[in-house]
Amino acid sequence: MLVFTGPAEGTTRGRVPSARIAAYKVCNFQGCQSSSILSGFDDAIANGVDLITISIRGNGAYEFEEDPIAFGAFHAMAKGILTINSTGNSSPKLSSVSSVAPWMFSVVAITTDCLIVDNIILGTGNTVVPFHPI
Repeated sequence: MLVFTGPAEGTTRGRVPSARIAAYKVCNFQGCQSSSILSGFDDAIANGVDLITISIRGNGAYEFEEDPIAFGAFHAMAKGILTINSTGNSSPKLSSVSSVAPWMFSVVAITTDCLIVDNIILGTGNTVVPFHPI
C-alpha cells in the first residue's frame, strides 16, 4: 500500500486476495512522453502483470504505428496481457473516439442518458447482444 509520503504499513487486499497492483510513472510535469509510456509497458510486461490499464490520452487521434499506447498494448497482447485504455476526449469529430486499436479494450465515459446496444461477435462465431442501460 502506498501513501503520498511513501510506503505505508500493512497489506491491502481487494476482491481477489492474490491480486497485486503494480504502478508505473509515465507522466511528469512536462506531460506523458512516448518513450516513458513505452518504458512503462516494457516494465509491466517484464514484471509479468496479467492486465494493464492506462487512462491517459494526448491531443487528437494517432495512427496505430504512431500511438505509443497502441504500440505498447500490441506488445502486451503478444504476451497474452490485455490492455484496457480510455478512448480520450480529443476525437476528430463529434461522437467518435480516438483510440480504436482492435487489440485493446477501450472504454469511454458519456454524459448522455441512453441505452447502448452493441453486438459482440465471439471467436466461436456466436453473437451476443447485450442490453446495458446507462
